[in-house]
Amino acid sequence: MAASYMRNDEPLIDIVGVGKGYDTRQVVRDVTLRLMPGDIVGLVGAMAVARRRR
Repeated sequence: MAASYMRNDEPLIDIVGVGKGYDTRQVVRDVTLRLMPGDIVGLVGAMAVARRRR
């Protein structure tokens, strides 16, 4: 639930133009993420699969 002082038309998170690279290789370019109140988002990545077992 959003706090009462927040407006519902303003993003909770607003990320624009993010990139990532390793050495000379650009692996992610120009990523934008806008999360609005009430949005449901799931992020899935390979790292959850690649956990080492002990």
